Amino acid sequence: MKMFTRLMLLLLLSNLSHSLYAQSVISNCPGSATTSGGHKVVFSGVTYNGSGSSTTSTFTYKVTSGSSPNISHIDFGSFTCMPCMDDASDYASTSAGTIGYGRDPNTLICGIKFDNGILSGVTKTVSFTLKGNYTVGTITFAAKAGQNVEYVQICGPSCSSQPATLRLGNLVWLDLNGNNIREASEPGIAGASVKLYKDDNNDNVADGAAIATTTTDNSGLYSFNGLSAGNYIVGVIIPTGYTRGANATTDPDNNVDNDNNAVNQIGVSTAGGEMRSLSIKLAAGTEPTTDGDDNNGNQTLDIAVCPAPNNLVLGNSVWLDTDGNGFKGATEVGLSGVTIKLYRDNNADSIADGA
Repeated sequence: MKMFTRLMLLLLLSNLSHSLYAQSVISNCPGSATTSGGHKVVFSGVTYNGSGSSTTSTFTYKVTSGSSPNISHIDFGSFTCMPCMDDASDYASTSAGTIGYGRDPNTLICGIKFDNGILSGVTKTVSFTLKGNYTVGTITFAAKAGQNVEYVQICGPSCSSQPATLRLGNLVWLDLNGNNIREASEPGIAGASVKLYKDDNNDNVADGAAIATTTTDNSGLYSFNGLSAGNYIVGVIIPTGYTRGANATTDPDNNVDNDNNAVNQIGVSTAGGEMRSLSIKLAAGTEPTTDGDDNNGNQTLDIAVCPAPNNLVLGNSVWLDTDGNGFKGATEVGLSGVTIKLYRDNNADSIADGA
């Protein structure tokens, strides 16, 4: 069995080496190549869509059938099955045609098979979309033409290259004194709607609609996980009973925690309006580690709200001042059943209006 395996590998490698004819190199991989039978494949590029765990990578090629016999089918993959493209579940979509996955018994390539023929001199565009964010490496292209199987190397997904995913948070809080700094006594706001936007050109303007939405927990915390490297903007919908925090100019890339990063206002500054941060850049291995997270997470983007004018609270205690010093001592008790009245003093003359 071992002798058979070694013989098969030698035959495959020999077949591959003899079929390489011409190629150009892009990003340390062949951007185009022509088989010994004149069949040409050109790598048109990779397109990324989505973010984080929903990112997809679309690899596109142009394949031209050379001299007779015509191409009956083509494969993209490797002689060794790669974990990112050897099963149908790895793919989000493909270009039109009859598709097969796994190892092709005719070419022995493990990957994706396009089972539609290409006539001599005709160029066909094919693409496949993988679930994940994959950089460009080198894979094998195989063309089955009549009894011939021809191989070349071409750019394709590097299955070991999916980068570390990134995280962004952290807090929406009630800024009671309006100083844009979160004090220990200032609570988080639960149930606030938080939106995440892309800002690819870093102009501090969101690129279209939000790519993700979440809600703050009971402590006012939020988190967006599984993000890819890039520029992002965070927006918070002002909850009922609150208004936007004090005007802020803070750049979230300063990585300072517990400061107000709400700079731009979208719509009204009261309930239903949206406060947005400036753009923050995320990159693997570069994020702060002093915020309770590792260097793939940034938990310093905080947004402040203030109480709405009709949502302020005034109190607090009526007590028996036994020593008459005007301060409540530890042994002095509060009085129950006392009637409390509230008056307006619009001209601030310390005389109740209408008293």
